[in-house]
Amino acid sequence: MNFKKYDLLLLIVIIFLNILFFFILNSSNQYYFEEDTVYIKYKNKTYLYSLKEDKTILFKDGKIQINIENGEVWVSKSDCPNGICILMGKKKNNGECIYCVPNGLIIKVVCKRKKIENIDSISY
Repeated sequence: MNFKKYDLLLLIVIIFLNILFFFILNSSNQYYFEEDTVYIKYKNKTYLYSLKEDKTILFKDGKIQINIENGEVWVSKSDCPNGICILMGKKKNNGECIYCVPNGLIIKVVCKRKKIENIDSISY
């Protein structure tokens, strides 16, 4: 197999880019919290609440009610037309979301990052 000068250069560049992207993707800490957290975005404002503390959150003068209890979050009251956000139920696992499009409400569960031993990057 005959390699030309530019073939070898292309191979080196591809290997370098793969290594670079590997480190960029594995070092991403976009959502890193010390404890399990509820991320709420309402009207371009962001609110963070612990999933461990029982709490009732009210928006829109009490017309939207969000409950955090026993490590779960859910919408118990909303004035949106179809009430889909209420029907989405309770969320507790990492990445689960509740959306209320008419009210512009986003609720996301973000669990703390746990270190997993003995797993290489290919299995991850």
